[in-house]
Amino acid sequence: MEDKLVSVLLFVEDVDDDLIKVAVDNVKEQTHNNIDLIISSFKEENSEEIKNYTSERFLNARWFNSPASPQFINETLSKADGEYVFYKTINNVAWFPRHIEAHLEEYKKDPKASWGLSHIENRDLSKAEIPFNTLSFRIDNPPKIKDICMDEICHTNNIDTDWVKCLVEDDGKPAFYAGLVLQQWTKSSLRGLIPAEITVEQWVEKNNQSSEKPFIEDIEKRIGAPAKTQIEEETNINDEGEIVVEKVFPTIVGNINFEDYNFHIRSAIKAIDKNDIKSVGIKRTVGMGDVILVEPIIRKIKKEFPNAEINFYTSSDNIVNYFESKPDNVHKIEEKDLMQDYLSTTNNEVKYDLDLSYESRLKTPFINSYIETLDLSTDEEDIYPTLISNSERLIEDKYVVVCGDGSGWPGKTWPISYYEELISHLQEKGYTVIETGNHNTDLTPSKYHACKFDDMVNLISHCEFYIGGDNGPMHIARGFSKPCIVINGAALTYMSNPNRENIMYLVNNNDSNLGLKHQQFINYSPNGQGITFVPIQKDGNDHCGIRDISPSDFIEAFNLFEDNNFSGSFISNYEADKISFKEFSIEEIEKV
Repeated sequence: MEDKLVSVLLFVEDVDDDLIKVAVDNVKEQTHNNIDLIISSFKEENSEEIKNYTSERFLNARWFNSPASPQFINETLSKADGEYVFYKTINNVAWFPRHIEAHLEEYKKDPKASWGLSHIENRDLSKAEIPFNTLSFRIDNPPKIKDICMDEICHTNNIDTDWVKCLVEDDGKPAFYAGLVLQQWTKSSLRGLIPAEITVEQWVEKNNQSSEKPFIEDIEKRIGAPAKTQIEEETNINDEGEIVVEKVFPTIVGNINFEDYNFHIRSAIKAIDKNDIKSVGIKRTVGMGDVILVEPIIRKIKKEFPNAEINFYTSSDNIVNYFESKPDNVHKIEEKDLMQDYLSTTNNEVKYDLDLSYESRLKTPFINSYIETLDLSTDEEDIYPTLISNSERLIEDKYVVVCGDGSGWPGKTWPISYYEELISHLQEKGYTVIETGNHNTDLTPSKYHACKFDDMVNLISHCEFYIGGDNGPMHIARGFSKPCIVINGAALTYMSNPNRENIMYLVNNNDSNLGLKHQQFINYSPNGQGITFVPIQKDGNDHCGIRDISPSDFIEAFNLFEDNNFSGSFISNYEADKISFKEFSIEEIEKV
């Protein structure tokens, strides 16, 4: 998007020329240089010195006199010619050089997005000369309305934006809250984005900073770090008595913040004969669905390293028994090893740690994050996880499996009363229903409630179709290519599982928290327990729209899916509070 024209609206109000120069220079530092600079001033006439200073840096800069009034921002915005609009003010906020470019890159990735915010780094004003003056990072998604400043807001130039609505009364006094513009956009169901990198710095007094949150952004960049970074060599004697020098590579890690390091190690691996590699270690600690997604990765690695012994390290080792492409060895590790470079303690020549892959690659399908971490070629490769079970049926009659577990997330848990209605509907239509999870009704045989793991796999592998949320059992059903109806909220199954055949996704597209798991992941636990991998919901909404999907919506969906013999791929759309469905091809779902 190098050629896209960007309008930067610089509001200088009534300040000294020196402050205006600082702001103009800050815009000039941007790596994106196709900028339409519009300067709005309360002064009827600014000095020739500052106008000349600005024109030397932006030949086409335009100055406008905007008398102080509620409309002055709107009036300046009406003169913007750029496809995208950014705002700059004279305050304690500065843009990093990639501020504009980072946002444009996100707009390119998500063409449906209409507005964006930024990550902000807070720096200690009293210690400006000290390199380590960072106080905290604000990465709420989005932050509280009152905390949002104009300098972190941008949007496409084709959406309705009324800045007058940001002028309100607070405790009897007039106040301007730039963040209120987001309410206009979210009410219109416009999609927003936040670049992963920090693009704004804000200088503040230390006493004004809350000490409740740690430096989360810094934590993100350190978790899952490789324990070693240097390629080592080992000297061994082979069976023929010859001395052999073998390379031992440090761990390729999932965290995208180490991508430059990963590229270096992957390049070194590509430079050797992969037939000579005798052992490869793969790690994905939790959870069940994430581990199932490693099955096609093992299949690919076996082709890449035909003579290597494949060692898989996981805490969910029981599901690996059902992999079609099995590793040579399975090593059970503890869940606490999720954020540690455990593979560095092993003797594998090549090491792939898939933990923190999708967690640090937001808006990326989970299997794609694994592929990106390993830099695998996927042309004409089957990326569907495939499970195999030779066990005899526990139930001879045909039946349906329902699992209402939400993995402990409110945003993935449909109310049990809703499940009662859908199960009653299925039973009225003559279906036998089996519930296998911990979240059950009283309408089904209790002997299968919270059943043993192998019994659950057996029941799912022989069922007619599966109904539930985005959880581990759903991934098992997909692994057996069972038709599914999946009720989504915080997690979107068309992002978490690549098998999009014979499945219907139920979602509430009007909820701003829909798919929150794919928007942000690592947060500081509100209870003070440290970092958490459960996203923090916006505006106190913890259900991400899943509760707004009614049993009647499900019944309509089920009837449609049943009429199609449980084949095809469907995703729901809410229009005027009425659910409708559209059949999607796999390629179309990729674009959703």
